[in-house]
Amino acid sequence: MITNKKQTGVRLTQSLSDKLDKFATEKGINKNAVITMAIDEFLTKREENEKER
Repeated sequence: MITNKKQTGVRLTQSLSDKLDKFATEKGINKNAVITMAIDEFLTKREENEKER
């Protein structure tokens, strides 16, 4: 399946960048995948919380 992708830029503190690098390396995935999963999880939880109100 082909998915259209949109490129965006993000600036991180050095500390957060280091944590991202470490996590991605430990899990064997790239940083884009980590960020994508984190944003998706955050937005999904937010939508669920909004529905509960």
